Amino acid sequence: MNIPVMNQREPTAARMRDQYGGEPERILAMQARAFREELGMTQLQVAREMTARGIVMRQSTIAKIEAGLRPVRVNEAVMLAAVLRTSLAGLLADPARRDALSEARDIERALLGQLLQATQRLEEHRAAFTTAEHAMREAERRTETLRIRFAEAEARAAALAAEGGESD
Repeated sequence: MNIPVMNQREPTAARMRDQYGGEPERILAMQARAFREELGMTQLQVAREMTARGIVMRQSTIAKIEAGLRPVRVNEAVMLAAVLRTSLAGLLADPARRDALSEARDIERALLGQLLQATQRLEEHRAAFTTAEHAMREAERRTETLRIRFAEAEARAAALAAEGGESD
């Protein structure tokens, strides 16, 4: 009778954890939240961007992923990394094992988050400026109309005064 012998080279969960610097699911959850916060994005914004890219998610799904309560499929992890402006390796990298490149990417991501927020504020200010500019042109038009009507009324009053001999 042949008894199967386990291959000692097969990766066990413990070996995989050691090889990759920790539990990948826990690290992904931790990194997803950290990268999202660095970008200044809400869970809802991440969910909407994931959905826009073809992977339907809700804010509650992102919350569960960040809490480590929901496993992430490979295609979801790849897309999540793209949404969070990192690589899949960056999303799975244990923050305790940081190198210069990952630190530079973190700085880049933080600056990108600031840039995205500044761009959003700029667009809001542009919209407000356009609205104010329109209101100013409308006020100028109404002012000019009122000046013309005032001049007409003044001329008519002068004409009536000249005709009838205004009495004091």
